[in-house]
Amino acid sequence: MNQGNVLEQIHSICNAPAHQQDQLISMFITDHASAKAITGITERFRRYNRIDRSHFDDLRQVITTETWLYLRELSSGQSEVSELRNFWGMLYHRAFNAVQHYVVHEVHHFGGMSAQIRTHQEYSRFVAKQLAGGTERDESELIQQFNHGRSGGAQMTAEKARHGLPKVTFADSAEQEQLSREHVHADDDFLLHPHEGEKAVRVIVETLKATAKDAETAEYADLWLGGFYRGDGEVLPVTHIAERMGITRHRARTLQRRVRTEAQLIMEDMLGITKESM
Repeated sequence: MNQGNVLEQIHSICNAPAHQQDQLISMFITDHASAKAITGITERFRRYNRIDRSHFDDLRQVITTETWLYLRELSSGQSEVSELRNFWGMLYHRAFNAVQHYVVHEVHHFGGMSAQIRTHQEYSRFVAKQLAGGTERDESELIQQFNHGRSGGAQMTAEKARHGLPKVTFADSAEQEQLSREHVHADDDFLLHPHEGEKAVRVIVETLKATAKDAETAEYADLWLGGFYRGDGEVLPVTHIAERMGITRHRARTLQRRVRTEAQLIMEDMLGITKESM
């Protein structure tokens, strides 16, 4: 799903009759491309906050909820949809506070929903194993033995054992796991979310305009790095940039090496990203 299609869908939601908007929002969120985008944002937040992967489903639920709330805000006219240019980029920044709240109240201080889900699943497997082995114990004894054998984590209780643990999902778990794997394989080489990357490029170009020893360096940075986020995302090769600037290819290669070196220094100074991080 490209950005244009996303904005078209959002405009359709906002222009639809009020009684249809919730259904359209639900359809948008459960769409495969949207689910993949939500999974990607979730993985970015997980890695940025160094959250254990056991929290992934809960964290994705946080992002999904923020997606719903943002779409409801846009469809109700609380935010100006005509000014929207990058929905997923805006969502990423809007979700930051919600993610931090989750990290503080679920990851660091409490077990979190995922830990409780895992405890219940492990207990179910434990009980099944006991039954398969012909062991007969009452519920309290099973729970006591299960908790005693755990090195840590949430404890099982009689209430949890009897009622189970509800889990809300927006898509088939197998499909979500596949989306997660697709994102990890596709995005593990990158340290910045695309929306952050665009801002980083702008910082590099603007910094070079102010600090470069000559105007050619800043111009080369704009033509080369800026190509990632301009027009259809075409990144010009050295020969094309040389022709556009009216310089030799040798000079262009010199400028490219200079821009790369300066860009690395700027990223390290402003974002703490070093060669060792890459």
